[in-house]
Amino acid sequence: MTYSTDKPFTSLDAQLKMLKNRGMKIDNTDYARQVLLNNNYYSVINGYKDPFLRKDGAGEALKPEMFIHKTTFSDVYTLYGFDRDLRNIVLNYLLIFESRLKSIISYEFAQKFPDPYSYLNIVNYSNDIGDLSNVLKNLKNLSLKLNRGRNERYGKPSIIRERKISCVNA
Repeated sequence: MTYSTDKPFTSLDAQLKMLKNRGMKIDNTDYARQVLLNNNYYSVINGYKDPFLRKDGAGEALKPEMFIHKTTFSDVYTLYGFDRDLRNIVLNYLLIFESRLKSIISYEFAQKFPDPYSYLNIVNYSNDIGDLSNVLKNLKNLSLKLNRGRNERYGKPSIIRERKISCVNA
């Protein structure tokens, strides 16, 4: 079976040459080659190059892409590392929060429904459309608040759409 691709294989040296041709300064080629080998070009460069690209008057990256004067490979890789570390910190605390929330919910549920395996009994859950409506409304409001800052900086993500749900009076 053969697969077609728009992106043919590019060696590490060819990737570094392309970056240099676009104006990026690479002080340590061996280090840069090792970074790309361990993390891949797409993750490091394509994921974090935007703040370092030359822009037109409207703030759009120039075509062909060129890096701002004195941009180094280390600049882009440092941003990649910062984002990775920040994601790991946030994930760590998110996991702690999730664990605590699950524990509190379990405790409250077990206190209200003390019979063994009561969490398996469907009658212990609400089928009231009003309760569902409140849950969906709260999720919508939370989502809007979380995306408000992002939308102001980057525009509304195409994946997020306002949807009318028949049981929600929005």
